[in-house]
Parts: sequence; structure tokens; C-alpha cells
Amino acid sequence: MITGIIFVILAYLTHWSLVCQSDEDKAIRRRNTVQELHNYFETAKNMSPRDKISGTAYHYEHEVDHNGKRKRVKRSSYEGEETFIYDKWLDQSEFPDIGPITKENPITIVAFTFECEPGDSYTAEELETFKSNYKSYVEQLDSNTGKFRHWIQVLVGSKSETFRTTFVKKNKKEEDDNNEDKDEKEQSENKEDKLEALDEDDSKHIFSVTGEGNFELPWYMNKTLLLFLNILCMSFLLKVMINIKAKKYHFVIKKLFFSDPRNPKKNYTFISNPVMPYMGPGRDQMPLVSSTQPTGVYARTNQTVVQKPFALADTFLEKNALISYFEDIKKHPDCQNY
Repeated sequence: MITGIIFVILAYLTHWSLVCQSDEDKAIRRRNTVQELHNYFETAKNMSPRDKISGTAYHYEHEVDHNGKRKRVKRSSYEGEETFIYDKWLDQSEFPDIGPITKENPITIVAFTFECEPGDSYTAEELETFKSNYKSYVEQLDSNTGKFRHWIQVLVGSKSETFRTTFVKKNKKEEDDNNEDKDEKEQSENKEDKLEALDEDDSKHIFSVTGEGNFELPWYMNKTLLLFLNILCMSFLLKVMINIKAKKYHFVIKKLFFSDPRNPKKNYTFISNPVMPYMGPGRDQMPLVSSTQPTGVYARTNQTVVQKPFALADTFLEKNALISYFEDIKKHPDCQNY
């Protein structure tokens, strides 16, 4: 009986959380003016891109509980992250032109998504080299490693005074879980299956715009009413009405970053000041001797790099060589430093 009640409560809370994550809910909660929309865009446009990777290392130890039974306990020995270092970046975001607000369409729902990508094949190779070195470093710290997660920086907030940057997972599908042990992988997959619908696109930010002055919204666009019907799980028809009357737009905040082939970066914390590997109880195999040194080794493959003009970025293909637009991009009037 008690188990059934707990299950019903958890099912209701999960359903309620899912219901409150719709675009309509976010739009009604984040109503704002066209000026605030433009303020958000300018702030996001001037935000420098940040791309980082995080990882964990752990082992298992055996303990005896109060009943005298042996059990295996997971012990984490490392949780860390490292941000990729580049040289220049360029914003290529779409201006949010949404047109006028009318009584026929009293609210406009604007979705911003963030893209943070290498601007050329040389920078893409540098990013992959960075991730490979970091993963190799974490793998030497303990017997097992958790998922390596890829993060990008985005802008959140609905008013100028609440705008702030935060990191969100870039793409769940590209996370590497080959090094997870079986138990950890199963637990992680089960957990993510339950939460997947809650954050299908972490990089999407919903912003809504309404009229100014004496402009009044229809009765069904009241956030208190929407919250009340959400609690009763009866908000479907209300959201349909909101969706019919709302105009919807989607804009991309796009950042490209570039590395200088003449000055490849390797001054990362995990190289200059690495954490010493765990070598206590529960570790099956000892780490490589190189991982116990006061400074790490950054492995990089030497490859031919060819400089090309950025204006013709989609037309160049080079065999057995990487393309860099760095020399051209640093002359661009909108180019900014890391």
C-alpha cells in the first residue's frame, strides 16, 4: 500500500515537471518587451564562446555493513573539467527580427539555440587533440572513468539584470562511455532515460515578447491560471489556445572559434599541474609512470596546415592537409580575442 502511494506521488511529480517544461509555460513565465529581446541578443552576441570537457575517475572498495555482509562501494577519486583554449572568435548570429506585436497575435515566442563550433579543420583537429589528451589523463587517475561530457557556454535570463552565462551539455549522443564499467553504464543509462524528456535541448532558451503600455493579454495567457491547471494536469487545452494565438520564431546564436597554427596551445591545468593518480585499495592496475610526474605530456600529431581566405570557407578541400583561416580571420573587423 505504502509502496503504491509513493509510486503514484513520484509519477505525478515527474509528470508535473514534464508538463511545466513546455515552450508555452516558459513563454508565459518569461514575458518581456522587444527592447529586452534586443538586449538579450546583444549580450549573447558579445558573449565569448567557451567549450569544455568534464570527466570523473573512480574505483570500488569492499566493506562490511552493520549486518556483517560484504558490499561493493563506489569511491570517486577525481571530478574535474578543462576548457579549450583558442585564439580568436567570430559571431555569426541571426538578428531576431520578429515584426510588430498585434492583438491577433498578442504574444511572440522566440527560441534561441546556441552553436559553438571550430571555424576551420585545423581548429577542429586541435579540439579533438585537446579532448583526447584530457581523456587519456583522466583514464590514468583510477581504475574506472565515468562519462566524458562536452559543455558549451550559453546565456540565460529573461531581463537585463538577470542575464548570466552558464554551461550546458552540448550533445548527449557524442559523449564517450566506452570506458565505463558495466554497472556504472547501466545505472547511467537508466537515469538518463528518465530525465531525457526534461532537457531534450539544453542549449535552447525560450524568450517571449508582448506589447507595451496598456496592451492586455487574453485571459487564457495568465501565468497563475496556467500554473493552477498544470497542478491539476488539465492545462492541455489552454496551451493549445496559447499556441494558436502565438507567433513562433527560432534564431541561432552562432560562434566560430579559431586556433593559431603558429602558436598551438598546451598550457592546460591537467598538463601544468596534474592530479596524482589514486594508488590505494581498490585499484586493480597501477598507472603509467608518466602519469605520476609533476607535469604531464601533451601529445599532438604534426600535420601540414594550409592558410586559406575565410570568405571562401565552403569551397576549399585539401588532401593530406588541414585548412586554417586564422591569418585571414584576424583581420576581420568583428574578430575578437579569446
